[in-house]
Amino acid sequence: MTSTTTTPAPLSHFLTQVESVYIQDRLNYRLLFGHPVRVIENEFVYGERTRKTSYFQPGEIFGIDLWQRNDYGTSAWTVYVLQAAEPGEDAMPVPQVKPAVKVLLGRVKGVRTLILSSACPGGEAIELFQDARRFRESNPPNHMADHE
Repeated sequence: MTSTTTTPAPLSHFLTQVESVYIQDRLNYRLLFGHPVRVIENEFVYGERTRKTSYFQPGEIFGIDLWQRNDYGTSAWTVYVLQAAEPGEDAMPVPQVKPAVKVLLGRVKGVRTLILSSACPGGEAIELFQDARRFRESNPPNHMADHE
């Protein structure tokens, strides 16, 4: 009888990827908070555009800010508090994030309602949202690009 040992996939196969994009005066999809294990700056064009990819380990909590404007002002703005999912866990697709993640606090498309997930205790979710809101208020999206 022959036994086979399966080598587990390296952790890097299970990392959650967040794409941050900045286009001056038009678009700012950025990471608000969190501790990525790796950040890669993909592109920089004359100080007007940047693109970064941040990677998170399963279980890590992070916040993203998705802001767009058109010729008339802000056309879309959503803030999410997310948790990188473990392989095989139930998760939801979120723009700029691959693969799907657990939404701890966010906005249902087309409905101005906050989602509080049972995966995040209520007090902790409210605290995370207040931190994200304070950060957002002190760093308006149309004046800030993440060029670091």
